[in-house]
Amino acid sequence: MGRRNKRKLKHLLLFITLLFCQNNYFSQTKTKISGIVNNNEKLFSVSIILKDSINNSFLDYTYSTDEGNYSLSTLKKGKFNLTFSSLGYRTKNVSFAITNQTEIKIDAQLKEKPFELNEIIIEADKVQQIVDFY
Repeated sequence: MGRRNKRKLKHLLLFITLLFCQNNYFSQTKTKISGIVNNNEKLFSVSIILKDSINNSFLDYTYSTDEGNYSLSTLKKGKFNLTFSSLGYRTKNVSFAITNQTEIKIDAQLKEKPFELNEIIIEADKVQQIVDFY
């Protein structure tokens, strides 16, 4: 095989490799996960965390807007968990799967969680003050 043929073969292999890489790159589409967080009224500043359910790895996070809306996205496919948490509300976990969807809508209804405080006892002794008059 001559020098010229080897060079042509290398260029052809490079072209085929780039063609497959480009196809694979453009075939990956993001899946948008969005919804509304509420409790009879729309909740703002709720923390929303997206995790892979297989290895529990952290993928993305966001907070709900003033209108209770949120939006996340991922390129991955498989099984996932969304965790919704906010002060004064019970944490809610939602499991779901992504196959070929480009959008998934998950609304969350959080339940109130009453604050439980420990009892506090305040004690004080009466302060005696002696006043001298001259």
